[in-house]
Amino acid sequence: GVITGQGLLILEKVQPAGKRPMAAQDFARGRPELIGAILQDGA
Repeated sequence: GVITGQGLLILEKVQPAGKRPMAAQDFARGRPELIGAILQDGA
């Protein structure tokens, strides 16, 4: 899940730019640097 300022968001699927949707677990396995990372809005 993703902790937000409003609570917890459970991701079931993600779709990286230019790629097909995939299970969130599969995405996380391929991007271990994101586990525990603090993400910010790119705006």
